[in-house]
Amino acid sequence: MSTVLERGTGVLTDVEIPKNELFMRLGTKEITPETKECVTVLLQETECRYCYVRVPVTFLSSDRCVLGDFTVTSHALGTYLRDCKECFLLAATIGSGADRLIARLGITSPARQFITDAAASALVEGVCDRVCIMLSEQYRCRPRFSPGFGDFLLDYQPELLRLIGATKQIGLALTDALFLTPSKSVTAVIGICE
Repeated sequence: MSTVLERGTGVLTDVEIPKNELFMRLGTKEITPETKECVTVLLQETECRYCYVRVPVTFLSSDRCVLGDFTVTSHALGTYLRDCKECFLLAATIGSGADRLIARLGITSPARQFITDAAASALVEGVCDRVCIMLSEQYRCRPRFSPGFGDFLLDYQPELLRLIGATKQIGLALTDALFLTPSKSVTAVIGICE
């Protein structure tokens, strides 16, 4: 019997970069002409894609739960998912074009590289926000919770990618250090409240 209750995938073509995220990453609340130009170029180089699965949540103890078919030991995640019988496992990316652009700018313009890197990080947050809003139209969802927060270790990334099908669906992979590639990508758990 499959542990996946629902699957979804898609491409978002009109994602806006959340200004609060961009300001936080740039360390300023000023949008300069150079920032606008960097954002314009970045948006031409990206493809915002996502995929998710909805799976049951089974608690083995307060800090051990089964998400679909794999067991996670994390007090922080257990607290986050308390009272949830299901959750979404989400993967999102803005694609490898952003990585290539940021690498090129590292050679030609470190200032533009910094701005573009900040904008790319903010953009993937915007993708996640949009998907969360879409899912919240049908389900009562909690804010997303990603590996690397608290004691929810990056060690769970391989199992998340496997169950979501993110490698096949949107081209995500992992480095030896368990970081996602393309680098401007996110995985997350989204608790579904009853």
